[in-house]
Amino acid sequence: MRRNCVGLARPEDKEAVTALRVETYSNAAEFKLLRPEMLAWDGASPRYIVLAGWDAEGRLVSTFQGLVAETAAEAERILGVSLALDASCFPTFITGRAATLRSHARSGLNSVLRYHFLRSTIAAGYPSTLGLAYTSAPRINTLSAMGYQFVRPERVWDPEVAPISPPIVGYLRAEAYEGALALLRPGAAEAIAAYPWTGKELVLPAVVPR
Repeated sequence: MRRNCVGLARPEDKEAVTALRVETYSNAAEFKLLRPEMLAWDGASPRYIVLAGWDAEGRLVSTFQGLVAETAAEAERILGVSLALDASCFPTFITGRAATLRSHARSGLNSVLRYHFLRSTIAAGYPSTLGLAYTSAPRINTLSAMGYQFVRPERVWDPEVAPISPPIVGYLRAEAYEGALALLRPGAAEAIAAYPWTGKELVLPAVVPR
């Protein structure tokens, strides 16, 4: 049993990951969840890279997902919104499906998982990383400080949720990666130490030069 650590979620964690997502999204203030079944993780598809954090009792209490989008059109299909981003942003690594148990909201686990994804994004050579957020979400301030830029989509067709707060796409270009790490690392240092990485190494598919 994993305790007080983070790592790659395993197939046997699929029910815990899905349940945590549904619980978190059902209580979100930024949107109303319409299709909880769409939050399910099958635990098998190699396309979806799912990270998780476990508490002292071995409960899976935080999770974060990432996947690669080769083009803007593919990113739009994944996010369910229109994107006005330059072609130089692609391929990109999309992060999302973030969920942390309310009792662990101040644990820093989301920042720890974001830190590991960002380090791996840098190592794999992606020209950008992006994700969908909502304008009222508290993390917008943190992402902005890290160097994320934001664009409001002209069209939204995400069938999973009905937005209460306007959705917004945040993206971070490669030239801002090191600055983002420098901002994130000190604030997350205590949590990174408290929840060390365990298990299989996180390695994202490397970008193939065009």
